[in-house]
Amino acid sequence: MKYAYSPATGEIIDTDSPADWMGTTTVTPPLYNKATQGCFWRDNAWAVVDSEAGETVSDPKMTGIEFDGVMCSATSQDQSGLLAVLMAFNMDGASFQPTRFRFSNGNSLVITKDNLLHFMSVWKPFRQSFFAVD
Repeated sequence: MKYAYSPATGEIIDTDSPADWMGTTTVTPPLYNKATQGCFWRDNAWAVVDSEAGETVSDPKMTGIEFDGVMCSATSQDQSGLLAVLMAFNMDGASFQPTRFRFSNGNSLVITKDNLLHFMSVWKPFRQSFFAVD
């Protein structure tokens, strides 16, 4: 079995079908408490890290995926907002105006008619990677 992790952070990604952009290993991760610990791929081994008092373990959906130097989160709210931007792009065509999209993780990206399709080719597989096919 392959286990997936974020190439940017090394954090484990809980999925049965890793996307092409994800790092993978056949090394089985150790058991850990997802509420109080994180599991990271470091130096060709899994490392369990305790969160500090009051700190929450990061959610890969909130960490996001990098596009054009911006870490773009992939929450359900992000998906809903991006669908609205995509709908405007489809309706407006060549007259689509640049749109600053604010992601749930606080970062923002200016989406233009020139970068939207490339952005979606990166972001969509990341978002879909959180949903295993039965």
